[in-house]
Amino acid sequence: MSKKISIYENSKPAMQQKRSLESQRKLLLAAEELFAERGFQRTTVANIIERSGCSVGSFYHQFSDKLGIFEVLFQQYIDDTCKAVDEFTFNRQTSPHITDALHNMSMLALQQLKAHLGARIAADELTLDRPDIREVNLELTDKYIEKMSGVVTIYADQISHIKPIRALENTVQMMAMVLTSQSLHPTHHLPMDDEDLVALLVQVACGILQVKGG
Repeated sequence: MSKKISIYENSKPAMQQKRSLESQRKLLLAAEELFAERGFQRTTVANIIERSGCSVGSFYHQFSDKLGIFEVLFQQYIDDTCKAVDEFTFNRQTSPHITDALHNMSMLALQQLKAHLGARIAADELTLDRPDIREVNLELTDKYIEKMSGVVTIYADQISHIKPIRALENTVQMMAMVLTSQSLHPTHHLPMDDEDLVALLVQVACGILQVKGG
């Protein structure tokens, strides 16, 4: 994915951010945790500094403000997710049935979503004022769908739907929507356990695709 979230004009130059990698790591970890616990608006720079154990000067040496540290976290989410999706492969030897491929890809997506929960919660709060965030999230979904399109070719003999490509697009959009929503705002109407949630989604996906066998 070539799309990069825009950086605020008052953000610190990238070279400055690299001068103290350890303090940057601590500050980013603290912000990720706090955004996940409190959300973006209720987290202050002072909270991040206190949680990280770094100094005020260290924060402003690395980042311009709270929005600046959010953008770095959000870019990490984008980069990590793109890398994980790019490196994922479908293999009939290790995953002989389409249910295996759907399960593995869904678990990968869920792990990425949960690993960057703080950045995603902050992004969710900022979406109304930042249309670029929504665009990037849509691109991530498109990338996921594009990767999953390989299932149609590799497991064609296991799909009975007369329009497999369209059916798969609908299936992946449904799965992505549920995984995104349940990881961000969990509801007890759906399984809380990751394996149980993915198993349910795979079962529904197989119904939509009219998968043969099991």
